[in-house]
Amino acid sequence: MGLTSVSGNTIAIDVIPSARRGEGMGFYGLSINLVMSLAPLIAVAVYNQYGFSVNVWTGLLIAFAGVGSVLLINYPKRERGARPRFSFDRLILVKALPTALAYTLSAVPYGMVISFVVLYGKETGIADPGYFFILMALGVGMARLVSGRLVDSGKIHTVAVCSLLLLTCVFAVFALWHSTYVFFTCAWLIGTGFGINVPAFQCLFVNVATPEMRGTATSTYLTSFDLGMRLGMLTAGYITAHADISYIYLAGSIACLLSLFILFALFIYICIPGTAFVCQA
Repeated sequence: MGLTSVSGNTIAIDVIPSARRGEGMGFYGLSINLVMSLAPLIAVAVYNQYGFSVNVWTGLLIAFAGVGSVLLINYPKRERGARPRFSFDRLILVKALPTALAYTLSAVPYGMVISFVVLYGKETGIADPGYFFILMALGVGMARLVSGRLVDSGKIHTVAVCSLLLLTCVFAVFALWHSTYVFFTCAWLIGTGFGINVPAFQCLFVNVATPEMRGTATSTYLTSFDLGMRLGMLTAGYITAHADISYIYLAGSIACLLSLFILFALFIYICIPGTAFVCQA
């Protein structure tokens, strides 16, 4: 899955025209979110009807269909640039490290949501808290259709800041107010925040990389998100062992606020000529 995510994102970036990169990556990410939302529902239905072995064979057939779809991609040939035999930039995009730190922090509450939100819903008296993920997926999908166009119009920084502001506020409300209406409204808004967040940050990573370094940029981008999500899970587990579950999402709000401060500091820093970490081109 690690190989697939890095190569898939890199291929998508290369085949999408640069002028529509934000919109294109929004659609690409939307397809992933839709599958991640629908696959568990389909898998449970197949399992209940036919058993586990049929579920596995269904997954295998879908995987082969994926291989066939990859063979249909008209991937442009790229000339390899001259690089030293070993470079740290092959493993991680050094120029994007400040952005990576901001993105890692913004992914922390995502890990908190996927690991503890159902339990949080049950403890606060919410009937059927599993619907949280459906509403979250809807929020992600609707947001990505809009945010990609905004990114392509040159509003990368504005979109990134707005997403972090939204997530900071929503997670604070999610932690402090407990009702069915607040729970499911926040589900949609959290999905919207992450749906806005992803295309903007991905373009921030890719835009600072040269064409031959796009794979490294994508790897750094995905690693940042995975690291933040895992940190969120670990932090949530630690908090629940010592305090009320609502404190998890207060911590998530603080993580998004810290990410916002880093992003503001980064934007101020790139205004100094010759020191830019991130460009809008």
